[in-house]
Amino acid sequence: MSIIEVANESQRCRFPIPGYPNFIVEVEYLDPRKIKSLAKAATKPKFNEDTRSYEDEVDNEVLAKLMTVNMVKGWTGLDVETLKDFVNLSEASEQKIKSEMDGIVPFSEADLHMLVDNTPTRLFIDPVTKVALDLKRIRELKEESMLGNSDASQPT
Repeated sequence: MSIIEVANESQRCRFPIPGYPNFIVEVEYLDPRKIKSLAKAATKPKFNEDTRSYEDEVDNEVLAKLMTVNMVKGWTGLDVETLKDFVNLSEASEQKIKSEMDGIVPFSEADLHMLVDNTPTRLFIDPVTKVALDLKRIRELKEESMLGNSDASQPT
C-alpha cells in the first residue's frame, strides 16, 4: 500500500452547529489541492492604482462560500425554529415548512446554497470550515461517533 492510496481516502464527520444541538451537519475534509482549486475559482483581477495594472486577488467571502458548499455533505435536524435564526422567514413560509415538511428542512444542494448565501457567516460558514479544515478534529469526531460517545452521533 502506498501513501497515495491512503491519503486520498475521504474523511467525514458529523457535528452539531454550536448553539443548535439538534442541527447536525455532515462535513468532508478538504485537502490543500482542492482548496487551491477553489481559491483559483474565487480569484478575480483587481486594478492596482500604484502599478497601473491588474493583479489577481482572492475574494475571501466567495472562497469561504465555495469551501462550505464543497465541505457540507448533508444535515439533519434543521427545524423551523433554527432556520428562523439563520434566514429571514415570512410567517407564510414558516407555516408552509411546518405543514408540508413537519417542521424539518431536509438537506438539499439548493437549500445548502441558500443557507451559505443568506446566513451570517458566524452562524454557519465559520463553524463548518473550522471543523472541516481540521483533519485531527474530524478524526476525533468520527471516532466518538463510532463509539457512540458523542451527541453528534445521535441526531434528533
